[in-house]
Amino acid sequence: MFLKTFFLTIGSIFIGQYIYQKIYLGAEILLGYSAKTICSNYFISNFNKSESIRLEDNAIPHLTKLVNIEINDKDYSVVTTTFGYQRTAVYYGRYGCRL
Repeated sequence: MFLKTFFLTIGSIFIGQYIYQKIYLGAEILLGYSAKTICSNYFISNFNKSESIRLEDNAIPHLTKLVNIEINDKDYSVVTTTFGYQRTAVYYGRYGCRL
């Protein structure tokens, strides 16, 4: 009985860790891609804020329902957040946008 409980506990920990890593990796990719693309659309292509977000929402459907997007004109940056994770893309003049 003890071994069964022990192995179930260890298995649950490993499965939980695996799922956590997959969600974290997926969130990081989604946020990074979104921040970089919106930064390029807004600061390089000179689209307005709503058009930049709409173009990104067409690329990833329902993005605006999942991700909070903030465009900061003062810092030349775009910040995307979801599920407690955050990615920032910054515009560096002639070098473009970088994460």
